[in-house]
Amino acid sequence: MQDDKENSGVMSSILTELGVLPPEGSGQEAMMVEQREIIAAYRAGRMTEGEFRRHLSDDPELANHLARMHPTDGGEAP
Repeated sequence: MQDDKENSGVMSSILTELGVLPPEGSGQEAMMVEQREIIAAYRAGRMTEGEFRRHLSDDPELANHLARMHPTDGGEAP
């Protein structure tokens, strides 16, 4: 039983480092699967910058999340 809790904690820590889960107590919501897929597609070059910017303008939550993750570059391309 203890191993399950320990494994869960390790997994949460890894997901937090990857930016999938927000830091505990940060008040941030976790990104939805679709939002993570949009970021992954852009990073992999499967989406143009224009398409990515359109997603950001259509999804203010995603734009705000990226702005918090990358405050020095204005939350633009991750």
